[in-house]
Amino acid sequence: MKLEAHSKIREAISFENNIPIRIFRGYDCGKSLIIPHMHEAIEIIYITEGELQILDSTNKFNLFSGEFHIFNSNSVHSTSFNGQILKGIILQISFDLIKRVVPDATHYRFYFSNGSVKAKNAVIKLLKSLLNQSENPERFGYLNSYGDLMHLLNLLFKYFSEKVPEQALHLNQKYYDRIFKINNFIERNYAKKITLTRLSREVHLNPEYLSRFISKHYGMSFYAYLTNVRLNHADSLLSTTDIPILEIAEQTGFANYAQFNKEFKKRFDKLPSQNRKEQS
Repeated sequence: MKLEAHSKIREAISFENNIPIRIFRGYDCGKSLIIPHMHEAIEIIYITEGELQILDSTNKFNLFSGEFHIFNSNSVHSTSFNGQILKGIILQISFDLIKRVVPDATHYRFYFSNGSVKAKNAVIKLLKSLLNQSENPERFGYLNSYGDLMHLLNLLFKYFSEKVPEQALHLNQKYYDRIFKINNFIERNYAKKITLTRLSREVHLNPEYLSRFISKHYGMSFYAYLTNVRLNHADSLLSTTDIPILEIAEQTGFANYAQFNKEFKKRFDKLPSQNRKEQS
């Protein structure tokens, strides 16, 4: 699903002015990857055409046309697609808003599988309504959107949620803290030479355990995640600057131009030079 490519672990979301949501159509074709990230928002992805591969925490599965998935706030997740066409609707809801209307919202987790067919159809209907109002704005129309949003949250808490035990909440916080340390270090130092051993010292974990932790929760190895963070930054520089490609490779931490070309082609199915030409 073609979302903005953020390499930071906590994705920055720009919500609409009058209502703290972000809703838009997703479209992609060919090959795409959104690397593991997290945000303080509930996110719902509804597929209208195609098939999307999802990693949510440690759960891997495919999301098919006519289905939606609920990503919980601060859940590390990623998506990938490799096919002819992918279409869908993406809704992100500020968790600050959710906590204002449901003060103990942090004690709940949402699961798509909990809801009945009737409840799922009601969610899909509201997603389409919110999208239509976003694409065809009217004066004070956000009031209708706010009503739909409250209806949607009622459905999520009533039919799709489970209360999380206190012990699990404590473990979740420990998990989030560890993820933040790992990703903040990589984000600050991706342009430098980073080794698993160096990272393990930074986050106070055994290198072997850290390697297993990253593979389990990110769905890829430490090296693959680091490479994809670098590629995200390189892709952004290619499309927004005139910096020579060789300099971009150096600025984003690649050992040499050949390695940069190889990894970029593997990720985007095109060379950096082709990417820049298409953007111009």
